Amino acid sequence: MAAAESGSIQLGDSVAIFAQGPIGLCATAGARLRGAGLIIAVDSNPTRLAMAQQMGADVILNFTETNVLEEIRRMTGGDGVDVTIEALGTQSTFENALRSVRPGGTVSSVGVYSGKLSIPLESFDAGLGDKKIVTTLCPGGKERMRRLMELIAHHRLDLTPLLTHHCSLSQIVEAYDFFGHQRDGVLKVAITPAPAPPAVTPLPDFLPFAQGRSKACETPSEARRSALEIRSRESEGEDRCYEV
Repeated sequence: MAAAESGSIQLGDSVAIFAQGPIGLCATAGARLRGAGLIIAVDSNPTRLAMAQQMGADVILNFTETNVLEEIRRMTGGDGVDVTIEALGTQSTFENALRSVRPGGTVSSVGVYSGKLSIPLESFDAGLGDKKIVTTLCPGGKERMRRLMELIAHHRLDLTPLLTHHCSLSQIVEAYDFFGHQRDGVLKVAITPAPAPPAVTPLPDFLPFAQGRSKACETPSEARRSALEIRSRESEGEDRCYEV
């Protein structure tokens, strides 16, 4: 959400989000909430691109199958989009985000970069394109959390589909490895400190939420009810719930 907010997306803006991991998917949902006209999601993972459509993307582009920059310019009459969001933290995604935004547009970067980052003169129009680059961390605070929870409470936003797997806190090392290698279409892993109940298959099976009731695994609606129950217990000082 922070990436969409920092990008100052206006009603009717065209937006391209590069990388559709959990952060990029939330940015896609945020672009829809802020009233973007055209939302383009870019990734190479078919599962994540399908989820991007569910989160509000109008167009999905697999960069291994198509020339993303050419497609974006074609869809925008050669101008580029109003806002691009970089949600991975690599030189290539940052550069593509910069090349895809129109003159006077905004690049909102929430990726965490681990190496040297350079700005090519061509994609930056030698500094004359009036392109704005904004970086941000996810803002916190009680008031912001209240506002986000209002979106969920009034059904403006449903992030339940992002919680694809769950396990106990004792399995958190395996969960990070599972998430890091993107196994079984994982997006987010819900972690609970209490041991998993007997009916839940432990790792390495790592059952997804949506596999069905017969698999002793929570459906999205059951997961939502569980989250509400956990939140209620939190206020009474009982177990808390974490996610990776």
